[in-house]
Amino acid sequence: MQPTTAALAESIGVSRRTVLRELPAVEQWMQAAGAHFVRNPGKGLLLDEAPERRDALRTQLNSGDRKELSRAERRQQLLTRLLSEQEPCKTAVLARALGVSESTLSADLDELETKLHPYRVEMFRRPGVGVWLQGDASSYRRVVSALLRSSMPEKELAEVLCGRMPENEIFSTLLDTKTAEKVWAVLQQFEQEEQLHLPDAGFLALAIHCTLTIQQLRQGGDQLHSPVAADNGAHHHGGIHRGHDGAAAIEGRKMVIGLVAAVVPQAGRPDTLHAADTLAAVYHHIAR
Repeated sequence: MQPTTAALAESIGVSRRTVLRELPAVEQWMQAAGAHFVRNPGKGLLLDEAPERRDALRTQLNSGDRKELSRAERRQQLLTRLLSEQEPCKTAVLARALGVSESTLSADLDELETKLHPYRVEMFRRPGVGVWLQGDASSYRRVVSALLRSSMPEKELAEVLCGRMPENEIFSTLLDTKTAEKVWAVLQQFEQEEQLHLPDAGFLALAIHCTLTIQQLRQGGDQLHSPVAADNGAHHHGGIHRGHDGAAAIEGRKMVIGLVAAVVPQAGRPDTLHAADTLAAVYHHIAR
């Protein structure tokens, strides 16, 4: 019997979305190892190899050199996982994925919880349920922006955003590459047409936030996590909202104008406000 992505996700304690995201890398590894790995839509996944060959592949996989992450890199990956999941993450699964003990994972979660407070993002941990984050769409953008900017130098991040450099794992998990490239091109055109020059850091922040908000508008009211357990054993909806509350156009326009006001020195001048209005219009054209 061929396992489906849903069954595989349930067996290892992650969401189906996570399995789908990781499958291309699995296929790439299998191909490099000379294995016959088949994905049958509607049927499931199949490793079409004899038992002896499967054992050899398992040995090869287990003996492969695993890069040891620094504490900072490990916590970046942990936060990326928590931000991208739509369901609570089991601590055992997280520890296994990062190659650490559950006590080390607990220390990492403590550190992340403290760092998330300024962004108005709360972390919840429940035995038997898992770990999840809770906050609004604006908080999500701010956390992702900070994470991306801490994962690589600004010059490299700019090269990735405009499509001149391959993305890293954090970028590819949290940002849509095609949308990021289109936003970058539109912002450059906007600078030329409006005769404005945004500081490099401001341009970078604006590109990231516009890309994230466009993704949120496209995804509607999706949340990062599924219902979480309340203290009385009932369930309520939590998680960081990727989407909006039905006022997407207003929220998006305010976000763009606010960002332009933050990164353009003469934010109060009428021509700057007009430029922000123009950018908001361009932004909504992309978002549709």
